[in-house]
Amino acid sequence: ENCRASDATTEDGGSASILRSYMYNLAVDKKWKRKGIASALVKACEDFVSNTHDLCIEKRLYLRVRKCNHAAVGLYEKMGYQEMNPEMISLNKEDINSGSLEDGELILFAKDLPLDDECIVDYNIA
Repeated sequence: ENCRASDATTEDGGSASILRSYMYNLAVDKKWKRKGIASALVKACEDFVSNTHDLCIEKRLYLRVRKCNHAAVGLYEKMGYQEMNPEMISLNKEDINSGSLEDGELILFAKDLPLDDECIVDYNIA
């Protein structure tokens, strides 16, 4: 059986409610940096999302990262994350930066995770 999930809009132009997975506040103590721990934690989050989501819902992991945090941005890009326009999921820059306790602009990153063969998902990271 095939199913279809869409990002934020339905066939009749209305909005769809989609369960979205976000990774928040990933940090590694300075003495443990550059040892593969952050990559392992990100991979564990990806595995959790892939294994707990039911068939045919969005299998994409989102995160916010400080634009000035070049090490983190580089790690996420190396792991296949792409910067995403917040408007693609009905957000704006103010939404992305809301609730932040630190200075510096946050950017939205996302990564599509492997889908089950029976599921067709209609969305693009652009």
